Amino acid sequence: MIAVLAELAVGEVQYKELLAMVNEAETRPGNGADVRPLSDQSLTQTLKRAVEHGLVIRREEPGQIKKTFYRLTAKGESGLLSTRSLIQWAQEFDEDEADEESA
Repeated sequence: MIAVLAELAVGEVQYKELLAMVNEAETRPGNGADVRPLSDQSLTQTLKRAVEHGLVIRREEPGQIKKTFYRLTAKGESGLLSTRSLIQWAQEFDEDEADEESA
């Protein structure tokens, strides 16, 4: 959920772009080799829960090819900000562990 909210911090994002953005972020060096790409089904379920909890707004554009967009609500932005220090702590902890293992 946090990775999805973090990607939505840039603003409104189309569903397909969001899936690609999350998967790109999760496969960056330092995130571990065992990280599997987020599936379409998992993202759909995550976004559905985020909408139900008032963290994200879903918007559809009508047309032959329906486009779906998502953006953070004020509640979602606030929640994301509150996790920032925890994320930084986790990153520092991982870096410290990696330094100890290589020494």
